[in-house]
Amino acid sequence: MVELSNFRSLVGLLITSILILGMGSGGYMLLEGFSFVDAFYMTLITVTTVGFGEVRALSPAGKVFTCFLIFFGIGYIAICAQALSAALVEKIMTQPTDLAQKRIDAIRDHYIICGFGRVGYSAAEHLTSQGAECVIVDRSPEGFEEDYPELNTKDTNIIFGDATDEDTLLKAGIARASGLMCVLPSDPDNLFIILTARDLNPNLHIVTRTTNKKNHERRLIKAGADEVISPYRIAGIEIASYLLRATTDLPN
Repeated sequence: MVELSNFRSLVGLLITSILILGMGSGGYMLLEGFSFVDAFYMTLITVTTVGFGEVRALSPAGKVFTCFLIFFGIGYIAICAQALSAALVEKIMTQPTDLAQKRIDAIRDHYIICGFGRVGYSAAEHLTSQGAECVIVDRSPEGFEEDYPELNTKDTNIIFGDATDEDTLLKAGIARASGLMCVLPSDPDNLFIILTARDLNPNLHIVTRTTNKKNHERRLIKAGADEVISPYRIAGIEIASYLLRATTDLPN
């Protein structure tokens, strides 16, 4: 499928080609009295700088006109080469993204993780170890592979984008997902994601993290979260439990 921007570029190049060939043919017909076929032939070999012989000897005005056509031809070929190179590079750069999106489009009943910090990484690691499909949504690819070198980004379902954007959630397959995990460090961002996700998929099971604030927890539940978890609270309880077990078992 041709992208709209590439389609416009192709149309622009085609229109420019027609204009150059038309003006060149008209110029030779006017200045040299060539027939249309001869004028078109002269314009084509001049613009493309192939170096074939002239139809017949040119007048001084025809030679000056040919020089201008050569300059136009060189510039036009350079522009075409640049456009084709840009299109080729764009195709190569977007191909991995297209393949990743096709892989995501083929799955269903998966889990979406919005925010891939330390909490998100642990969650993704546990889900995949249990054989569950998950899609990671993270804002920026910068430093991603350096921060998580053990993660094979080619085989992992990752979408780089703003999780608060509805289009990003749709690309992650929110309508086909079983669950959503909001683990962004910002409660307002998690709140906005919950509202959007609940609207896109009313049957989605949503779990979100929060700071250790009860008023935030209440608002997240009201927005549509099924469960609200504070990693700091859980970590504190777990550490305290270890401490109590260790000290209680010590002999008097």
